[in-house]
Amino acid sequence: VKDLKNKVIKFIGDPNIRIEEDYLRIIRFIRFSIQYKSELDILTLKIILLNLNGINKLSKERVLNELFKILDLKNLSFLNHAENLKNIFLLVFPEIKYIERLSKLNFLPEEIKLKKKLILAILLIDDTSNIDYFCHKYKVSNALKHELSSISILYQAYKKDKNFLKENLKKNIYSYGDKNIKKLITLIFFIDKKKDFKKDYLIIIKNIEEIKLPKFPYDGQFLISKGVNEGRQLGVILNELKKDWVINNFS
Repeated sequence: VKDLKNKVIKFIGDPNIRIEEDYLRIIRFIRFSIQYKSELDILTLKIILLNLNGINKLSKERVLNELFKILDLKNLSFLNHAENLKNIFLLVFPEIKYIERLSKLNFLPEEIKLKKKLILAILLIDDTSNIDYFCHKYKVSNALKHELSSISILYQAYKKDKNFLKENLKKNIYSYGDKNIKKLITLIFFIDKKKDFKKDYLIIIKNIEEIKLPKFPYDGQFLISKGVNEGRQLGVILNELKKDWVINNFS
């Protein structure tokens, strides 16, 4: 009761026995410690380190499920302020290299709640194949793999085009969708330490919401009226026409 009142997380009884009963309790210990902002004491740290290899015996599904519960915590950024806890977390999840990015969570107002998948992308994405390795290791669903890969590809496209969120913003909203562009802006805000919440996040989000996309003015019937035969070629020409229309600023 005293520990509960003081928000001190401990194993009940002998930590060695508790952990050996189910090695997932190591990750649950991390989760509760983050949730209640309880730093890891040296004795428990040593016991966890001795049993850390036991996590390899667990199914990847159980480990991933526990990770998502951690990513859903309101106090997730506490990891940056608890050195022992952070070190254990990184030993369990070595692919998550960018814990320091979580510090920017403190800049977001309470009404902005990031989805777990986007937080995972923020913690994983870089210029390497880190995401591919993570997806392979934890045997993630095709849907999750697609979502992580899509935002990573979008981030690489942004890095190659200095006008991605400026002159080409409207074209990119049309090509990728406004929801994906908003995810990208969130990712950039967390990755780039120089980005300001009001200036570099809120203003661009507002710009996106104010942009009205035009409707593609042509269809198959238009091409037929111009002498194009019906069939597969019709769709191919229509797609090429749409690409030119977008590149030419919807003209």
